Amino acid sequence: VTFEAPSATVENVLIDGFATTGISMLGTDSELHRVTITNSGMLGIHARRADRLELTSVLVTGSNAERFNIAPVAGGFKMTQTARVTVRDSDFSHNHGAGFWTDWSSSDIRIIDSTFRDNAGDGLFLEISAGARVVGSFFADNGRFGIKVNNTSDVQIWNNAFVGNVQRPLNFVQDNRRNTDPNNDAVDRRRGWPDPAMSWTIGRIHVYNNIIDATGPTPQCLACVEDYSYEFSAEQMGITMNSNVYNRTGE
Repeated sequence: VTFEAPSATVENVLIDGFATTGISMLGTDSELHRVTITNSGMLGIHARRADRLELTSVLVTGSNAERFNIAPVAGGFKMTQTARVTVRDSDFSHNHGAGFWTDWSSSDIRIIDSTFRDNAGDGLFLEISAGARVVGSFFADNGRFGIKVNNTSDVQIWNNAFVGNVQRPLNFVQDNRRNTDPNNDAVDRRRGWPDPAMSWTIGRIHVYNNIIDATGPTPQCLACVEDYSYEFSAEQMGITMNSNVYNRTGE
């Protein structure tokens, strides 16, 4: 199911067993309310240039049933070059891939009171994006990280719970990618270039009032900060963690 015109509303709909993608949002100012997407062959929801997209009470489960490679696109939800997305009271669980994945210069993401559980990849993956608020949500038993923040700036992670994720509850990483080439396919040309707010560098990360547990099968660090480009220290990345509860057991 593909929506290319703006201002679409999808409400009280079940989408089950599509060969590749359950639903694709390509227009602006659209809404999904009480939508269930199950057993998509590759990807549950796709969004591109779908600015001001709103998801409320959406369930995406069983995606990538055909076991495509997780990268670059398979899983529950993936969006690119999209601004001002709001997700409330939704559930992205039991998908063979990331539960929810932002990429290619997406921005201004709001995730509120939602669940990311038992996905084969990360619960939430914020990649070469900017501006995310993750509040009051639950990340449990994901095959990789609860939340991975990769080359993404201005992220606030407040009042969430992380339990039993197989690798790290929180993973903050920087790699060699930078927004220095206007012809790079990941650049959203609608934003203009150069765009200082979309640098593809990690920074201004605030992690407050979370419960962070690392008691999964292979417990690792509760929050890891790494720069694969060897350019920034953790302090220079601007990561602040306050008023969290930490629990780690095992070797």
